[in-house]
Order: sequence, then structure tokens, then C-alpha cells
Amino acid sequence: MPEAVAEELCVKFRNIDEIQEFAKAVNQFDGDVDLKQGRITIDAKSLLGICSMNIEEEMELQVFNGDAEELKGLIKKFTCLKYVYIDSIRVFSSGWEIPFFAKKGESRMKFTKMQGLGNDYVYVNGFEERIENPSEMAAKVSNRNFGVGSDGLILINPSEKADFEMEMYNADGSRGEMCGNGIRCVAKYVYDYGLTDKTHISVETLGGIKYLDLTVEDGKVILVRVDMGSPILTPAQIPVIADEAEAVAVPILVDETEYQMTCVSMGNPHAVIFMDDIEHLEIEKIGPKFEHHERFPNRVNTEFVKVLDRHTASMRVWERGSGETLACGTGACAVAVACILGGYTENK
Repeated sequence: MPEAVAEELCVKFRNIDEIQEFAKAVNQFDGDVDLKQGRITIDAKSLLGICSMNIEEEMELQVFNGDAEELKGLIKKFTCLKYVYIDSIRVFSSGWEIPFFAKKGESRMKFTKMQGLGNDYVYVNGFEERIENPSEMAAKVSNRNFGVGSDGLILINPSEKADFEMEMYNADGSRGEMCGNGIRCVAKYVYDYGLTDKTHISVETLGGIKYLDLTVEDGKVILVRVDMGSPILTPAQIPVIADEAEAVAVPILVDETEYQMTCVSMGNPHAVIFMDDIEHLEIEKIGPKFEHHERFPNRVNTEFVKVLDRHTASMRVWERGSGETLACGTGACAVAVACILGGYTENK
């Protein structure tokens, strides 16, 4: 009678070097393990056997005996996450710390849910955790009914250009260039979790390298200031299709209604629309029509703004790939720029 499988883990390799590293690690394990892919099963300790498999696809590691926890530690970097479900939730100082598990093999992946002004993301320590398909995972965890619920997923990774890299995904799984609130939470995460002891750090994003100043009290970050860089107003660099040298108060026809928009990039594209009433705006209807408008090659984040006085404006934001969110850091910067360019507020 064949021996029963005690544990099952999902593993995947990116190249032959990882296969060699995996085989070496598994051979340190004092137990019987197989690799299964479809109908094929081989001894997981056989380098030649592993190389006979399709390394572009995931494999199922079957553990028959021995200390499974020891094995998990040896091969942690090769395990991949599938079919996630929430096991438990406990309150963390800046958000939520939520253990997630793969049903196959219980590959544990920790992440933290954090928010800046209600702009919430799921954060993963890319120094320790590996997600095979972050785009797919972003869509799963962001779902507010069947996932954790968030505006997206942010991976905190090593960087060759800066202290850290922020790899950001929107709620629909699309890649995002930059998030002002998200990067503030990244700063708190890396300091509070001991990934750095610096109070001035650099973070690589698709929108460029950003520089952050951290204010610390009692060993915890209480305030983060981000140098968001200079706004980009050249249409081709935003990008937006426009004939003007700068897309400031230019007309756009959406759903048979003409609006005046000012377009700004803060590392990601924004269209700012000024109007008298934003409280009763059916943003869930009009937001997607701006987002997917033909004049925005990469889609767009849209801020609907009501000016309250010469120093204050109120906004609602429709973020591409996420829908309406409670706040948007780059969007707030874009609104400030548009208010000044349009003469709505003071330049100070």
C-alpha cells in the first residue's frame, strides 16, 4: 500500500540555478519527498528528474515523512501561493497583520494591511515572501467581498537603484507607477519592521525614485514627508492626447457633456475636473468613462474638485484600476497644481 502524503506544497522555479539550489536543499532533508506535475511523479531529490519536468509550470511537492516544518524552511523561496483564504486577523499598530495560507501545503505568507487617509493597500515584504503572479494576487486580495479588501497590493522589494523598491498593483491587477499614500506606508513599514534604521530613505517606483523623510518617536514612525518631485505638464509625457503645449483647462467631451480638464502627471497620469457639486456626483458612472477615454493612452486617474476658498479645495477621486478611493496622494498634488494653474487658489 503506497505511503500516505503528509504535506503538499506548491513550488515553482525561474531558472536552472534555482533547480540546483532546490535539489541541494531538499537533499539536506531527512525524509521522503516527490515532485508531481500532471501524471508525472519523480523523486524530488533527483536533479536529473526535476530537469525532466516542465520548469515553466508549477509543481506539487509531496512530503511523506520527516519534519515538514524543517523542509518548509529549507525551500521557502521556491514555494508559491495558490487558493488563498484568511486564517486569522489581529490588530497591528498601523493596520492589519493577516496570515494567508495556500490550501496546498499551507505555504504561509504574511502581509500587512495599512492605510493612509483611508487609501488602503496590502503590503508584502518582498525580502522574505515570494508571489509568483502578483497581478493575479492583487485582484484576489483587493476584493472587498471575497478577499482582504483594499485599493491594491504593494510589494516592498530590494532595489539596485535606491534603498527599496515599491512594486505597486491596482485592485484590478494592473501595474501602478506611484502612490503617495502607499509610499508613506512603505516608509513606516520598513522602519517599524527593522528593514532600515535610516530616517531619510529613497524608494524606487515606476514613477521614478522618491525621497522620504521619516519622523520617529519611541522607535516608531509617526510622520512621513515625501518629495513628490516636480509636476509634469507636457501632454505626451502625462500622457494625454492634446494639441496644446500644456493641457490646462482644455475641453473634453465625456458622455455627450463637455468638461474642462487640467492634466498633470505626478509620476502617474491625472485629469482634474472642477465643478460646483461633487457630493451628488455619480462618480461610479462618470469615473470609468474618464478612465477609459480615448484621449488617455494609459488610462487616467480623475479628480473631481470643488474649490471652497482661496486656500481650500475638496475632491473625490476615481483611480484607474481601483475605482473611487477615500484619498489619493498623487491626486492631491495634481489638484494643488491645477488649482494654482487655474487661478483658483493662492500659490503658497
